[in-house]
Amino acid sequence: MDIDRYLRQELESIKSEDITQDEKKMLELGQIEYFIGQRLLSKKFRKNFLKDTTKETIKKKIAMSVKGKKPIYLIFAFGGYKNPWVKEAYPHIEWSEFFHLIYLLKLLSPIAKYYEPGVFLEYESECEATIYHNNFSKQDIDEYTSSFKKLVEFVKPYTPSNITINYITLPEQYDTKKFFEDMDKLVPAKMEDLRKTLGDGLKDSLKRPLFNLKLDGPVDLTKKTEEELNEIALRSLAFNHVYLEEDYKIREEYFNGEERISMVGTYCSEEENPDNWISINSVARSANAFWTSRGVLVKIDNGYQTDIIGPKEFEDKKNKIKWEEIKILANVINGLNKIPIVE
Repeated sequence: MDIDRYLRQELESIKSEDITQDEKKMLELGQIEYFIGQRLLSKKFRKNFLKDTTKETIKKKIAMSVKGKKPIYLIFAFGGYKNPWVKEAYPHIEWSEFFHLIYLLKLLSPIAKYYEPGVFLEYESECEATIYHNNFSKQDIDEYTSSFKKLVEFVKPYTPSNITINYITLPEQYDTKKFFEDMDKLVPAKMEDLRKTLGDGLKDSLKRPLFNLKLDGPVDLTKKTEEELNEIALRSLAFNHVYLEEDYKIREEYFNGEERISMVGTYCSEEENPDNWISINSVARSANAFWTSRGVLVKIDNGYQTDIIGPKEFEDKKNKIKWEEIKILANVINGLNKIPIVE
């Protein structure tokens, strides 16, 4: 099958996503709240264990929205940048963001079809933090933000009219400059705390901050020793811990107030998701964070499957990967005129 045609079909199928027989029975009985709740709480949508108290809170939020005839308000909190290892697209979005958006919209489309107020899906980008602890430039994150918004506009005609996709960044919500200046004073103590509490597990805990660190960013880290990079990564890890704690004091109401239902990626640990928010995959077969990973098409007998993979898996499959030219996003996003196909 022609790749452009396949991806166009994927876009066009967003509005036609069907529901199960059990869901049809719920709607026939007028159980719209139950229908929405079952869809959001089903294992097809959420991937983590949810406490009974969390489930009840989500059901109450859905009931509030339905009673007020308001859209179901979903917030997806994520990094808001592209990891430099995806060199063909960096710092812009890549196929992983495209695949993720189609995947999530397919899951949400039936809610919009049967619930007139629809869905308000907000991507909450914590991009500004990346400048401070991943050595990214403001231009890096601004270009990612711009490209993600272009993708949203491109997908909009294929999306039910009562699904609104919003993109909001950290600096749009409060004075991040002062916040990070004040927060920075707390990082050294957290570094020492992590050094003690993690002990022998410190090396493993540094893998992700090392992976997300931009070596040739505003500060040149390319000539740093392994020991020096580990110390920088520890600072990044400590920064992230402090950031999550201090930011939440400011934005708890934003994430958890009224009808708002917050979500994170499946890769998040319990420590990173203390409020037991819904965690979702990036696509059906991948829990990798789409902003730090690469989207590929996997060739199967009757067409293709979308997947989102990290650098190790990409390296392992490089002999099976063929790059093909593609038109669908070539004039929309820089660098997306070719796509990797796993054969």
